[in-house]
Amino acid sequence: MQDNLIWALKDRWMSEKEAKIYLTVLELWSAPASTVARHAEEKRTTVYALLKKLTWEWTIQELKRKDISFFSVVSPELLLKHIESKTEWFKEIVPLLLELSSTKWSKPKVTYLEWSSWLEKLFQDFANSTVDMRSILWTPKYFDEKLLQHVWVYRRARKKNKLKTYRILSQHNTNIQELKDKDKEHNRESKLIDKLPFDINADINLYWPNKISFLFFDWSNTPHVLIIENQNMYQSIYSLFEFIRNHTKEI
Repeated sequence: MQDNLIWALKDRWMSEKEAKIYLTVLELWSAPASTVARHAEEKRTTVYALLKKLTWEWTIQELKRKDISFFSVVSPELLLKHIESKTEWFKEIVPLLLELSSTKWSKPKVTYLEWSSWLEKLFQDFANSTVDMRSILWTPKYFDEKLLQHVWVYRRARKKNKLKTYRILSQHNTNIQELKDKDKEHNRESKLIDKLPFDINADINLYWPNKISFLFFDWSNTPHVLIIENQNMYQSIYSLFEFIRNHTKEI
């Protein structure tokens, strides 16, 4: 059971070791770092550092008894209320933060990611987006098991937030039927175009109100991601996407 709980916590907002420490403290109810380390079968210095981090994040409480620190978890229901209150507060200021970013930051912010392990950051970014997504798919997809878990995190988050994905599929995709069959399940709309008006050699995703990602695989199947944050560039590519989607015939 603990393995399943570790996976669930790690999949969302904790590292694997943090989840292990959290569940160990939950089982012990209250214990010093040395006891937690012994039960978790981890080094005491590592456990103490993680306990302090989780304390700072309001996940674990620290109490002193005769100059010895005892750690206990914040009850799960109180932790949930705390997380929900922080989430609702942050949702309220996201539009203000984005407005500040777009008005005060005129130069595009560019991020480059390489290797499959870094793609986790991209899918997390997709999951946290608050707007409908637009995608032009070019690359024939392959997802190893490690990457697929991050894809599902993004899909579940967007389904929960009732966000839709509009996709254009080109003739380069080798798994078109598979991509279209899952549309209803994943709350998306796909349009297959026999020939795009111009060549596109990467997946293009428009998400957030100002982010564009370009994803492609090189000759060795290594993924490369370029993320651009800029309102003007976003709006330009968004307009091109809508023109293609609304003024080209589907196969």
